[in-house]
Amino acid sequence: MKKSLSLLLALAILILSMAGCGAVSSDVQTAESENARSVQSETLTAAASEEETEDEGTAVDLNQLEDDLTITEEGTYVLSGRLEGQIVIDAPEDAKVKLILDGASISAENTAAIYALEADKLVIETAAGSENTVTSSGNFEQTDDNNVDAAIFSKCDLTLKGEGTLSVNCDSGHGIVSKDDLKVKGGTLVIAAAGQGLSGKDSVTVEDGAITIDSGTDGLHSSNAEDTEKGIITVSGGSIEITAGSDGMDAANTLLVEGGSVSVKAENGKGLKAENSLLISGGSVNVESFDDALHANDSVEISGGSVTLASSDDGIHGDVSVSISGGAVTISDSYEGIEAQTISISGGEIRVTAKDDGLNASSGSSTSTGGFGGFGGGAFESDSSCTLTISGGTLIVNAGGDGLDSNGAIVVTGGESYVSGPTNNGNGALDYGNSATITGGVVIAAGSSGMAENFGSASTQGSMLLNFSSAAAAGTTVAVSDASGKVLASFTPEKSFQSVVISAPGIEAGQTYTVTVGSSSTTVTMNSTIYGSGNGMGMGGMGQGGPGMGQGGPGMGGGFGGRRP
Repeated sequence: MKKSLSLLLALAILILSMAGCGAVSSDVQTAESENARSVQSETLTAAASEEETEDEGTAVDLNQLEDDLTITEEGTYVLSGRLEGQIVIDAPEDAKVKLILDGASISAENTAAIYALEADKLVIETAAGSENTVTSSGNFEQTDDNNVDAAIFSKCDLTLKGEGTLSVNCDSGHGIVSKDDLKVKGGTLVIAAAGQGLSGKDSVTVEDGAITIDSGTDGLHSSNAEDTEKGIITVSGGSIEITAGSDGMDAANTLLVEGGSVSVKAENGKGLKAENSLLISGGSVNVESFDDALHANDSVEISGGSVTLASSDDGIHGDVSVSISGGAVTISDSYEGIEAQTISISGGEIRVTAKDDGLNASSGSSTSTGGFGGFGGGAFESDSSCTLTISGGTLIVNAGGDGLDSNGAIVVTGGESYVSGPTNNGNGALDYGNSATITGGVVIAAGSSGMAENFGSASTQGSMLLNFSSAAAAGTTVAVSDASGKVLASFTPEKSFQSVVISAPGIEAGQTYTVTVGSSSTTVTMNSTIYGSGNGMGMGGMGQGGPGMGQGGPGMGGGFGGRRP
């Protein structure tokens, strides 16, 4: 027979007064109904926020329940034991509810195991040292107007914290969903879900904790694209390890990594993806992905942290821009290393390995210059909106296609750039559509000779292009020295090469320099700022030293080639 709510409250108050500690037994504090049990507790003023409270909360022994549990009042509830049923939070819209899981196992079939239907905020905390499990199995059946599709589903702000472990399993939907803001502030969280792992419509924020996610679709997901201040994923601390069937992280607007450790394996999608901007300023990011490792429909900015990427497509892709001003970035495997309409390198230590272009400034809307007439001056395409700018940092590129490529301009004002470029004559260590200028910094770009290009005449720092008839072996050091014997720059390419572009501070018009390749050397007199032009289709200059070029040493196949301007 049903007990009335007034009788329930009277009994609860009586027992609370006798116990004197705020905890009551579940058979007295719960009221049976056809579909649920309601737990009432005193309003806990200290529990009206996420701050720690000395109140121990209302103890609920889940083993004593025979049905679902509905919480209708603000307060702190300590849950332990096993429940095969659902916990529903249906409290006033301004209520703050905290669930402390202390050895709790909650499992529900065809619905969410924990469902926050109404409240201002829900906090789920794991007690220190405790092991807790929340599981939803079967196909979700909707019982109200909400599309409930996760093991933990909250229509209000949701915060996860604590010093224990929470395992969340969902074989047909998502792991944890908040239709507002979702925060992780501590604890060990292990999620296995057919859908998304952690989903916060307005935002997902990870401040601390150890998170492991195995998801059928996205690992972390925030979907609100209607407001630019929402749809945001932020990682500022903790550790996150994701194996995702789709994208590792997907933000409808902005994705920020400011600290912590992020490790992503995206089996069929992108590693970290943002519809607007992707920003990395600290922490550690390690991505292995099928599609782009880092992707933004607008811009990617890296100013700090350690970033290691491997992808079957682009290592870093921004539809509009990619800028790197700090940090350590390693792209160990990619089709194209870094691609965007504009690429800016102003700092950091960057290593790029690419099957095709190392760095490619391309808008995707380039136009053909008209057949082979474009050779020697920028390959097939030109686009004035595309720019590759290098002003600082250290850049090391190993590219199967073009090393440094821009459909528009290449501008170098500083930094150090070293390229192990293509071994096939269909690509070049440098390739540009409109212009290439250098006014500072070090560039040594080694590769094939068929499409070799030098910097243009607008450059104010000297640059030399040398071609030679026999390829130098991988691991052969290239160095340039001034008349006093001072080494201005050197590099050891990782692949064989038949052409090299060298520019460094101290190379000036009117001076003579010695270029050494392995055990062979030649003297180069800079009659102008630019020495040696491109070979076009590779016709001319192949192994024929021009006037005043000098002769290469033994094993160089007859000396350095290249044409003087």
